[in-house]
Amino acid sequence: LEHRVRRADGEWRNMGVTAVPILDDAGEVLEWIGTHTDITELRRIEQKLGETGRQLTTLADNIPQLAWMADPSGDIFWYNKRWFDYTGTTAEEMQDWGGMKVHHPEHATRVMERYKRQIADGDVWEDTFPLRGVDGTYRWFLSQAVPIRDGEGQILRWFGTNTDVTRQRAAEQELEAAKEAAEGANRAKSQFIANMSHELRTPLSAVIGYAEMLEEEVEDLGEEHLLSDLRKIEGNARHLLSLINNVLDLSKIEAERMEIYAETIEVTTVLDEVVSTVGSLMAKKNNRLELDVQGELGEAHTDQVKLRQCLINLLSNASKFAEDGVVTLRASRMSDGGRDWLSFEVEDTGIGMTQEQIEKLFERFSQADSSTTRKFGGTGLGLAITRAFCHLLGGDIGVRSEVGKGSIFTIRIPAEAVQ
Repeated sequence: LEHRVRRADGEWRNMGVTAVPILDDAGEVLEWIGTHTDITELRRIEQKLGETGRQLTTLADNIPQLAWMADPSGDIFWYNKRWFDYTGTTAEEMQDWGGMKVHHPEHATRVMERYKRQIADGDVWEDTFPLRGVDGTYRWFLSQAVPIRDGEGQILRWFGTNTDVTRQRAAEQELEAAKEAAEGANRAKSQFIANMSHELRTPLSAVIGYAEMLEEEVEDLGEEHLLSDLRKIEGNARHLLSLINNVLDLSKIEAERMEIYAETIEVTTVLDEVVSTVGSLMAKKNNRLELDVQGELGEAHTDQVKLRQCLINLLSNASKFAEDGVVTLRASRMSDGGRDWLSFEVEDTGIGMTQEQIEKLFERFSQADSSTTRKFGGTGLGLAITRAFCHLLGGDIGVRSEVGKGSIFTIRIPAEAVQ
């Protein structure tokens, strides 16, 4: 029994009344003992809980997501208003897993199996699948359920939401399609460049060959005054052929058609050949080339052609940006992580670079800045190709530089190339 009692100070309090009978041996009631318990605070707490419950229900009914709650075993016993508005169903229809009616038949079994498995494990559940709306069309939802636990960690219930991600999913699909189209166009471009490069190399090789033949004939005829012009023709043709080879290499790299041809080589022999090749480049700007071999280099099993090109590219760059200076090629061998590695450093006393210039140094068709191209020439492909070759050989390239003091490029590759 419950009633209200006014205290001496005039305040009304809620009282809970309990009466217990006192019986004799025959079971007859002798008297009653009663108690009055002040339950005012209890009723206030219940009222606040009721208000909180209504507020939470109002909040759940007005969030953008479809929301629901399930018991510890995963059986759903409550849906918010947005669920019913979207699906056009009723609370009666949702009983006994009625929610499966709005799942797409191609996804329903998979979704249910995964849901039950995650709930049984007590893990947060997340999945993406389509749900049918009141108009009969399906939209994609990101669905999640999290456990609500008591103080001892026992699951009291599950709270779940379904967030409409149809537009996001469509945008992702469009982005993926655009990416595939761009990659296809890039492959087509690379193939076109490769084909054109092959077509250009053939006549250029003929020009170089005929220029060399004419130089020999002119010398035999004693017409040395014509040699300088013929050598200009040959030199420019070789320069153009070098540019075409760079473009061809780049197109192969982009098309993932560049292959490694590893062979056993003497590293010091390769270095001697490289030094001999770049000798004339160093002489053009009165630079001195120094070779510093640190310890025994031994043999390596790698792609000799690509290693040579990497070193020649770096030495050519060093000579280009230094004048009346020193270019040093250092080489060493070391063990790291159970493997032998070769390290090559190219140091110059040239103009150096800022950190901003270094950050874009290995980008294709990029140089330090536009003034670099005007003053020193080049296409900006050499270092990009060098880095790509280093990666193909299983290594990498790095650089340290200071404006006005020069640069140090370091190549590090395994002595045994990764096939």
